[in-house]
This record gives sequence, C-alpha cells and structure tokens, in this order.
Amino acid sequence: MFPTAGSAGVSAAQLDVVKMHVEAMRLVITQKMEGDGGAVGKQLLTGLGLVIKKVTGSAPTA
Repeated sequence: MFPTAGSAGVSAAQLDVVKMHVEAMRLVITQKMEGDGGAVGKQLLTGLGLVIKKVTGSAPTA
C-alpha cells in the first residue's frame, strides 16, 4: 500500500513528487523509451526537476 501524507513523516508535497516519478516511469515503459528518451526524455527530466525544486527549494542532484 502506498503511504499517505503525514504517515512516516511524509508530507503531501513529497508524496506528490513520488507519484510524479512513478507516472514518469510508467510513461517510459509504455512508450518503450530508450537511451536518454530524446525530446520527451528531456521534458520528463525538466518537469521532474522543477517539481523537486518547488518542493525542496533546490535543484536535484544527478
């Protein structure tokens, strides 16, 4: 079962980031993306980075 906001010290914003990562992985799998994913892969990384920055206040590290 997926944790809920507030359980185990997880905030709603952090949970949203995890959900977005899961959705991104689903897209990668369903689209059978390979390598860097091309333009769509770059958009995914940019979008995830923006969400992480919004929640944490800093850009993700590689």
